[in-house]
Amino acid sequence: MFLLKWISQKLCVLTVILVLSITPLALCNQHLSKEYPGLHHHIEDLGRDKGYKFLITGGYRPKVANLTKYLVSISHANFKKFFGDSHFCGGAIIKPNTILTAAHCISKKLYGFQMMRSIIIIAGTPNRLVKTEHTQIMKVKRVAVYGESKTEKSVDIAVIILQRNIRIDNVTTGVLPLADHPLRPGEKCTVLGWGRIFDHGPMPATALYVDLEIWSRWKCQSYRSFYMPSLLCAGVPEDPERDSCAGDSGGPLICDEKAVGIVSFGIGCGTPGYPGFYTNVYRYLDWVRANLANKLHINYILMVKLIFFLMLL
Repeated sequence: MFLLKWISQKLCVLTVILVLSITPLALCNQHLSKEYPGLHHHIEDLGRDKGYKFLITGGYRPKVANLTKYLVSISHANFKKFFGDSHFCGGAIIKPNTILTAAHCISKKLYGFQMMRSIIIIAGTPNRLVKTEHTQIMKVKRVAVYGESKTEKSVDIAVIILQRNIRIDNVTTGVLPLADHPLRPGEKCTVLGWGRIFDHGPMPATALYVDLEIWSRWKCQSYRSFYMPSLLCAGVPEDPERDSCAGDSGGPLICDEKAVGIVSFGIGCGTPGYPGFYTNVYRYLDWVRANLANKLHINYILMVKLIFFLMLL
């Protein structure tokens, strides 16, 4: 009897503690719901807002998305819940087995074999969340990041070499030529990608476009805290909402259907008075060409294993 009475008292104490603990949490949650209605449903709420527009793209998806064939999604190999939901960067097909992207998209911690297992390249799918008969999923063979052995390590450019070729049909996939001349201020260019539609906002399912103008070097240099000689800057001063954003990184800045820039960074997304910053592809043409997939790449580890095996014979 004494044992039962002792257990009963302990249960009562635990019940009181639980009630006292849960009640403030419940009240706190109720307070948050009242103060921030729709806190967990902001994507749906944005869709209902009649005044809402795509800040990052100037509000347009082209009827004929002819540039999307050059674009790929760089994604973690393991999807979170459904196909395409692990997208983190963009890239451009510059050869059937070579992707041009930003160096900051390729984590230094993931170099080598771990990198090959941890990311995939998805091509031929304008809607990154829908896998179709044209969708191609490619594994990585190796990567080359500018500055690995140079003093100029701040250049945001890299190439990804694939294990096999992307099937090019020039409709869902295509090879984007590289810039063949320096850009002139005022040239009209286009950025496209699956990046956030506003700062810290959601990512769209279908690739979106934004038309920008190339700024002069002296105007770019006025942003001394951000500008480097490796960069271009682009925007539309009278419509600053046109900009790239997180998730667009690594994607191409295209002028006259040539890759002239790579999305590098921005000060927020669509911040008035600030352009977006892009790696100047023309400046690094020699480096890109030297690292294309047709370059003989020696696997030294495999060579050592082969020599060791031959010695055992």
